[in-house]
Amino acid sequence: MVRELEAAIRARGAKPKAIISDNGPEFTSKAVIVWATEQGIEWHYIQPGKPQQNGFTESLNGKIRDELLNMHWFTSLKEVQIMLEEWRQDYNNVRPHSALGWLTSAAFAKKFAGACPGINKIDGRQSPVYNHGMTLPSTGT
Repeated sequence: MVRELEAAIRARGAKPKAIISDNGPEFTSKAVIVWATEQGIEWHYIQPGKPQQNGFTESLNGKIRDELLNMHWFTSLKEVQIMLEEWRQDYNNVRPHSALGWLTSAAFAKKFAGACPGINKIDGRQSPVYNHGMTLPSTGT
């Protein structure tokens, strides 16, 4: 988990102020808690049995389940990896999202890449927290 979080931070060029997650064992391990503390990243857990408190992640999980996992009978782990990567590329680089002002995720991230590295405010407004706490500016929608 820590390796993946560090890769996401390197790719985005900035650390999140906070990460919101469920109480799964991958998020509650001592290694993750120590790492977050050392990085100065606040870690917030949703209440058990309250997935709506992490709605962005629940929504994404539902899309992956409905559009990929429930639509295919996979014959190997490699097939899953290939199809998941194809789906991810489409979701991030081709498909526009209403919550992002009808931009793709990649276009939205690029538009605001230099707007507020390492901080979570733009134009004096508090920015929403998206996808496990990676903070991005508000689209005004």
